[in-house]
Formats: sequence, structure tokens, C-alpha cells
Amino acid sequence: MATILKRRVTNNDNVIKCYDKLDTLLTSINEKEIPEKLQNVFNKKITTINNFSGDDKKFIKIMNTSYVEIVQLLKTELKMVPKNYYMTIGISLGIAASSLLIGIITYKASSNPLGIALGVPFGLIIGMVIGMYFDKKVKAKNRQL
Repeated sequence: MATILKRRVTNNDNVIKCYDKLDTLLTSINEKEIPEKLQNVFNKKITTINNFSGDDKKFIKIMNTSYVEIVQLLKTELKMVPKNYYMTIGISLGIAASSLLIGIITYKASSNPLGIALGVPFGLIIGMVIGMYFDKKVKAKNRQL
């Protein structure tokens, strides 16, 4: 049985977004068969979050850190990832790597620095397509939360 993540009373939109993201992940985890060992680790993290009484900035940091740690555990132990996990990574890498590569090649070929700006949309599209491909593979194997 999973520990319930308690909603913190706040008007801070960032706290609410972090809470919703973590709550969605935990709801998805509860729908799957998770080994008791991992369930205990998740419950400890949730208890830490529920017992935290500091300011919102530190609270957001704790929730984000817990989210990343839970996703990493799921990925390494069970090879499960949240929805759109690979697309998010693909877009980030596509923008960072492909856009620079395309931009530098365009700049060298035409001596026009506009090539870097043109490389960003191409990198975004390339990364998104690759990420969607991997997300579909994970979903087909029933390893997506």
C-alpha cells in the first residue's frame, strides 16, 4: 500500500505544478505491479515530503528531487518510464546538439549566423521524432507509466 501524498495549502503556482506532477507519477505507479522493496523507498520519499515544513522554495526542490529519484529508480530497476519521457529528452538533446551542428554547418557554408537560429527548429523536430519513436517502443512493451 502506498503512502498518500498530502496536498500542501498554498497559493504558489510552482508548488501546485510540482505537486500535480509528482501526484500523477505516484498514481501511475500505484496502477502497476511494483516490488515491495521499491514501494518502501517511494513511501519514505513521500513521508519526507509530507513531513516537510519549510518554505515553498525548498519544498519545490524536495519534490523535484524526489520526482527525479523515483523516475531514475523506475528506469533502472524496472525499465519503466513516465509518459513522454524520451520525447522530453529527445527535444532537449535535439535542440542542444542538432541545432548547433546544423547551425555551425550552415554558418561555415554561407558565413551567415542565421544558420544557428534555423538549426533550432530542425533540432527540435529531429529530437521530437526520435523521442516519440522510443516512447512508442516503451508503450508497446507495457513499460510506460
